[in-house]
Amino acid sequence: MIIHPEVIVTPDFPTVKFKQAEEQVNLDTELPRILRNQGWGVGIYFNVQFVNDGKLLSSALYVVTEEKEVYQTGGDEYNPRSSSVTYHKAERIGPVSIFGGKKESGSKIVWNPGKQVHQLKVGNDVIFESKDKSEVEKFEAA
Repeated sequence: MIIHPEVIVTPDFPTVKFKQAEEQVNLDTELPRILRNQGWGVGIYFNVQFVNDGKLLSSALYVVTEEKEVYQTGGDEYNPRSSSVTYHKAERIGPVSIFGGKKESGSKIVWNPGKQVHQLKVGNDVIFESKDKSEVEKFEAA
């Protein structure tokens, strides 16, 4: 069962907060519906957070990358109907930050010279990144 997300609009980035774990939410269907209902257009940045029992599980930054309006016609020749349907698409642009987890086995801190940040990686996945290495070490120890 999907619990409807809470949308919080703040001065920096709006936040879409789901009150269940990420595995229980299909973002491919939920995000376009939320974007359409909120009326967010291309270029709007927003955070997606997953919360369970008042604890933040994970968070990531997204941006609206596509908005397209399609006109649909239907009915018969005596009673034609037309309507416009707006489609939205969003993509994750930042790493997923995982909170309150145990230290992952096989995790390592690496320097990314292109982005000029330290990254916590598990395999090839970036779990957390920051310019300050001590922040990455604190996150890994948590």
